[in-house]
Amino acid sequence: MAGKPVREIARAHGCSVAVLYREFRGAGVALRGRDTQAVEGANQIVGAYARGLPMHEICARYKVAKSTEGRLVDEAEGVPRRPSGKPRRVQWDVVEAAVRGGMTAAEAATVGGCSPRQVARLLHRLGWAWDGRRWLPPAAVKGAH
Repeated sequence: MAGKPVREIARAHGCSVAVLYREFRGAGVALRGRDTQAVEGANQIVGAYARGLPMHEICARYKVAKSTEGRLVDEAEGVPRRPSGKPRRVQWDVVEAAVRGGMTAAEAATVGGCSPRQVARLLHRLGWAWDGRRWLPPAAVKGAH
């Protein structure tokens, strides 16, 4: 089965790729290394990433895995990786202050780094009311009853 993809061999033998690699290493089988130039369109992939295209679009267009794309970018000279993972936490006090300052929910969402729907949920939780055109702050608490 020399020269066949590991996934194909694993599928043919009904085992996982991890098990197959462990068996290969244990038997001293020489495995091919990863070759950046072997990825068809490697320069175009890195270029698309550098231009800011989302990773999922690049992966779909060039038919590569996200890990392959990341490896190509890491190996490329002068192309920094973009931040990944969980988005930053929304600063709700900034969002509320933006709305109090006269911004729309959409404008406040841009400032806060969230969606207008999230702004609406926050304002609703804080007691704000929607009058059909704009958000109205909670009524001032009057003296004790």
